[in-house]
Amino acid sequence: MISGPKPRSAFTLIELLVVIAVIAILVALLLPAVQQAREAARMTTCKNKLKQLGLALHNYHDTHTRFPPSTVAEHCSNLMASGLPFNHNCGGVPGDPIVFNAPKIPWSIMLLPYLEQGPAYDALRFEGLPQYLFLSGSALEGNQHIIEHGFEIYHCPSDPGPHRKNATQTSGLTSPGRNPLIIATTNYGANCGLHLHDEMNSTSGLFGTNSSLSMGSIIDGTSSTIAFGENLTGTSQDSRGIFCGNGPTTSSIYFTQGPNSRIPDTFPSSRSCPANNPRNQPCRVESKFTLSLTEWIGASRSYHRGGVNVTLADGSTRFITDFIDLSVWRALGTRNGAEVVGEF
Repeated sequence: MISGPKPRSAFTLIELLVVIAVIAILVALLLPAVQQAREAARMTTCKNKLKQLGLALHNYHDTHTRFPPSTVAEHCSNLMASGLPFNHNCGGVPGDPIVFNAPKIPWSIMLLPYLEQGPAYDALRFEGLPQYLFLSGSALEGNQHIIEHGFEIYHCPSDPGPHRKNATQTSGLTSPGRNPLIIATTNYGANCGLHLHDEMNSTSGLFGTNSSLSMGSIIDGTSSTIAFGENLTGTSQDSRGIFCGNGPTTSSIYFTQGPNSRIPDTFPSSRSCPANNPRNQPCRVESKFTLSLTEWIGASRSYHRGGVNVTLADGSTRFITDFIDLSVWRALGTRNGAEVVGEF
């Protein structure tokens, strides 16, 4: 008996289209869950880094019986006496520390030995710096390498912003033997009070210019005072986020605005703010001579949905929502306001 040809086992075009449609639906359903899981992992990493900063801060305090200042900055009177060309930034008050241009060593550098970065710290040279900590060239090549490459501990993986910036392009800065000047960025800022005036005078925050604050200075309680908060690095076209500076939008955060505020941060730059600001980062650029010190502000900001991570002065970490009452947020930003802070 002769049998007919066996039927071919294959998908029809309609069946194939149905399978593709089902796969597309499954991917559409699963993708948000995968993205949420990835962001949760990034959030955990970010909090862990803030926790390490808190532990490093306590170890620094155990060693020195003081917290590091937000920055060590030379005073105008000394700069004038030495003939260094910074008189135009002194504001006419010889006793004032320099605001924008000065030999500076920020907290992010001083904590390095307590973040298992002792060799990097030992490689830095601070003597005779004519401007910032940005000198390089043959004598200070270690500075250049460290300042250009930065440290992973200072980066939150949720921020897609640049890990380093061309400061010559964004701020007009140069240094001997290094042009353009490339500087690494940071996602973490020290609590310096309400604004730049507070930072310069160590008025209310946990850190200040040339400050020497201790645990005894925190009369509001270490569990009710923020030490570090998140910051964002902006775009490659602006000067935000450099880790070896201080002041608004760099390695200092202020508490005039709440977390992820819609009120623009202010900072000096040779470039205007980007036309399309990255998420949660409204900004305005001013001449460094335009505003009073109380008008230089920079909020804590993040790419996490709904808030920012912070490290408290007791070393613990918390997630603070964008909807926190502004008076509570400002109370968390003071060490000496005698406020009673409830649940937050």
